[in-house]
Amino acid sequence: MSEEITIDVTVTNYIKQGLGETTFKAKSNEYRKMPNPYILDFFVSGYIPTINTGDTLTLRGKFTSNTNFQMTSFIKRVESGKNNHIKVLTKTRGVGPVMASKIVENSYPNTFEKILEEGFIEGLGIKSKIVTRLKEEALGYVDFAEIQLFLNEYNIEFNDIYRLYNRFKDKTIEKCKENPYILLDELYLDFTRVDAIAQKNYAFIPEDFRLQGAILSYIRQMVKSYGHTFVYESNIRKNLSKYLKVYSASNNKTSTYEGREAYLDMKITEVLESLATTRKIVITRNKEVYLSYLFNLQNKVVRELKQKTSKINGSFSKKQDKDLDKFLESSPLSDNQKEAIRNALKYKLSIVTGGPGTGKTFTLTYLLKVLSKYKPKKTIQLLAPTGRAAQQMVTVTNCFAETIHKALGLSQYFDSCKESLEGDYIVIDESSMIDLKLFLCILESLKEGSHLILLGDANQINSVSAGNVFKDLIDSEKIPVTRLDLIFRQSQKSLIISNSHKIISKEKARDLECDDKFEIKDSTILTEFKRLVDKHVPISDIQVLTSMNKGDLGTWTLNPLIKAYINPQPIIAEIGLGEDVSLGDRVMQTVNDYDVDVFNGDIGHIVNYDDKYLYIEFPNKDIKYPREKLNYLTLAYAITIHKSQGSEFPSVLIAVDYNFVFNRQLLYTGVTRAKNRVVLVGNNKIYDELDKIIEKEGANRNSTLAKSF
Repeated sequence: MSEEITIDVTVTNYIKQGLGETTFKAKSNEYRKMPNPYILDFFVSGYIPTINTGDTLTLRGKFTSNTNFQMTSFIKRVESGKNNHIKVLTKTRGVGPVMASKIVENSYPNTFEKILEEGFIEGLGIKSKIVTRLKEEALGYVDFAEIQLFLNEYNIEFNDIYRLYNRFKDKTIEKCKENPYILLDELYLDFTRVDAIAQKNYAFIPEDFRLQGAILSYIRQMVKSYGHTFVYESNIRKNLSKYLKVYSASNNKTSTYEGREAYLDMKITEVLESLATTRKIVITRNKEVYLSYLFNLQNKVVRELKQKTSKINGSFSKKQDKDLDKFLESSPLSDNQKEAIRNALKYKLSIVTGGPGTGKTFTLTYLLKVLSKYKPKKTIQLLAPTGRAAQQMVTVTNCFAETIHKALGLSQYFDSCKESLEGDYIVIDESSMIDLKLFLCILESLKEGSHLILLGDANQINSVSAGNVFKDLIDSEKIPVTRLDLIFRQSQKSLIISNSHKIISKEKARDLECDDKFEIKDSTILTEFKRLVDKHVPISDIQVLTSMNKGDLGTWTLNPLIKAYINPQPIIAEIGLGEDVSLGDRVMQTVNDYDVDVFNGDIGHIVNYDDKYLYIEFPNKDIKYPREKLNYLTLAYAITIHKSQGSEFPSVLIAVDYNFVFNRQLLYTGVTRAKNRVVLVGNNKIYDELDKIIEKEGANRNSTLAKSF
């Protein structure tokens, strides 16, 4: 509707923060720049990480209508004077007048530039979570509109622009023009997007820059999508050509290396050597190509494991050993369960693995009895990867348990441990969910002489992030492993348990036994949800599980459908990716947030609300949830099987849809989330779909941890 302009505005009364999007109402005295000079207030859309009513800003962008302005960049304005700078800083949550005065006294008049300097604000002894907020606030007052405009074509989020600015300062644009592929290195952006822009706008970029970007991007994609810790050099050579196809608007042709395969192979060799020389990758004698940080991470894990497994740590006298043997022999434990307890007492590191119904929980409770009887002065720490798994440990043991992240003081994206594990005996459940980075943090945080006991099911899906830790430790044959494979009599009666073992054993779908607690239905998820409700199954007991977020049977489609059926109440807020919520809705936290004290995977219900907060009832705690953080919530009537790992639900509906991610391990994990009832729901070929899923093996992860120590 108009040309791009610069306009001064004041934020008025409407502010809405979404995921990567901010909308607010503003007014301006620059009426000559308005499409309609009689309408002086309008809505602004763009992204500003922190904003308050009364803020004054200079915006760049254009009007798309008389009352809507699309912002491409901004800078906040503040009048000179220490008191004005102090007033601005106290808008930041957690920053009071004393802290703000301390910052300003050490930085004025360049307050906001100094805050953005690496190490300055940290050097004042300010907590890391407040440091992040201060930097977000300060960036708005630094004139980097030109940088924002330049990077807008790359569709880069504001927090990534901050990272680039902090890295290169006023050289940001120069560095990006010199080599646009540094965006792949610094921000891990998608290669195709960066490559297309680079090829379109920059004619003289050295070929090696492009090849380096493509190789690093390919390795990172394999790490992120498949959890590999390395890729084989042969696969890089085999798959790189598809990364190098770029559409050329000038000649309508695709630029490739077709007919020049030998030349490309030679260039790949040169670039790999260059990347290895600059220590961005490590190439082993077996032609395994690691990103350097993953190579170093694995080596650190190996060093820690060698220390933890170098010697037996038993501390029983012969008399105590005999007494323990007598105690265990008189118990109802199986031989393998007794072995698990002896290993936990004898070795610094031991593993217990088994499927549903094999007595992992019973073994854990008996281990706690033994420790209480024979090691009364020793401390026990119970941990799990998720809040729901930790709560399950509390339920079965009647002892305190918490998440690994909380015990170690870790944020969502941590670099190092903040706390140590003080327990003498540390038991971690659902250990198959632990990735390489988290495992290193656990090992480094153990105190001298402590015992680490890992419980888990090796048949479940792997951790979300890189590594194959639990299975690698089992396969190493250097750690005492107890395999619980006996299904106890009371569990044999459960078709959920018996069928889960059939699934992992690759039996046909028609061999799965069915009754009213295990059903296979040619139906729809919503129809089956309604059927269970009509059978008086409490809505709070029913959990829908899917293999994906996207698609007709993904969470993004199913959640609004289920919500519309069970809770068509007035909308009180928008969360996550634009989902509307009402009082009573079931929601899930998607990141760890220590300020609010909720963690990734926690599920709760909205019980009240006001202008500033939603009041959400999570298990064992009621949370006053700030509206500015609602983008960290999502509806949770349907969740992915990955998100459900570590949880149990009374009744589970599983959307059966054969696709590129749905495999046997994922189905097994979904089925074993149910306590009382499972309904597998699909189309009229559901048995054929199930057979394909059961036949499909989960991708093996590239990892050398098992043979490295």
